[in-house]
Amino acid sequence: MVSYIVPGERGLGLGMNNRMTGDPAPAAGISRWRRGVSLCLGALVMASSLYVGTRRSVQDLTVAVRDAPPEPLPPTHVTQVEIVKKRVPKGSAIIYFMDRPEVWQFGLWKRSLYPDYLLIPIAGTALINSAQFDALRYRYQIRYVLLAAASLPRLRWSVPLPAYPNGRPMALAELEN
Repeated sequence: MVSYIVPGERGLGLGMNNRMTGDPAPAAGISRWRRGVSLCLGALVMASSLYVGTRRSVQDLTVAVRDAPPEPLPPTHVTQVEIVKKRVPKGSAIIYFMDRPEVWQFGLWKRSLYPDYLLIPIAGTALINSAQFDALRYRYQIRYVLLAAASLPRLRWSVPLPAYPNGRPMALAELEN
């Protein structure tokens, strides 16, 4: 036997809820009470989040402003850059050779030498010892290399640069012909 729902009659189908069968809606007082509690809880969460966020932001800004160094670059790094600029002709391409990739230190050097010098990053000795590197080196007349915690054979001269805390040991060198 098939049952159909006819408007105005109680539903006879399976899975019908109270509203579809015509039973009265829940009491309006319960709905208002739930809405009021939800609004109060939401306001409490929002207020506590704003309080904690504001308090933490003030603490972070206080530390950032109070403990900020007087200069953006370490003074010893500025000295290193001055040494490089005295020894390397302006407009030269310089190889930045690293024993392992170090993006932050390379970026610091690249920004410090820009726009007077072109800095080319190389990590590891595989490329340095290839014939392709020698061809590119002669084509673009690359003579100088910054050694970042690394060493290379076939150098004409090498000058260690002054070290500073949290910096990598650096040296400026000229490649052999």
